[in-house]
Amino acid sequence: MQRVNLSCEPPSLTLTCYADAAILSFSDVLAPAKATRSIWANVFRKNFNSKTKYMLQLSRFSGVSSDSNSFVSPLAPWDHFRPGSFLLTVKGAPEFLLNHCSHVLDPLGGSPITLGARELQRIIQVQEQWSSQGQRVILLARRIVNDEYLEQFADRQSEDFGDIVDKYLRDLTIVGLVGLIDPLKSDVKHTVR
Repeated sequence: MQRVNLSCEPPSLTLTCYADAAILSFSDVLAPAKATRSIWANVFRKNFNSKTKYMLQLSRFSGVSSDSNSFVSPLAPWDHFRPGSFLLTVKGAPEFLLNHCSHVLDPLGGSPITLGARELQRIIQVQEQWSSQGQRVILLARRIVNDEYLEQFADRQSEDFGDIVDKYLRDLTIVGLVGLIDPLKSDVKHTVR
């Protein structure tokens, strides 16, 4: 596995940065991250902050798959992805994002499963178990956005565009949970005393 080096400045972004590095390192085992990133263009990004408890990215397919009959990661036939579609990816606190999710990926690879009481309870159970073990838990979710207005919006870095993108923070499909171990630094005992 290749080690991922990211610049984690300012210090307030350190945990988010290390989480990104860990997820990127893991995903690189499944599909080379460099190749996957090269075919997706970032359109809009909202950074994590303690108020919203999530970060999101809106991307647009910009490359060509080497196999015209296959879907490009992370797309699947059930996505109804078409030219001009956007991929909205979100990560953040499960206790916030679960309210915005309506489906969860099928672990067997089929179409997403409706997020019913049983599935929701199982996700919360895993989250609580990992949290009780001292792990920070992050929920990963996504959705396809088909909106001609977004395609034609001139200033994609404006606050107005961000407000429009926020309206798509619903009907998300849960991709999974990530548990991060955040070990205490050796000088913490001295700080606490």
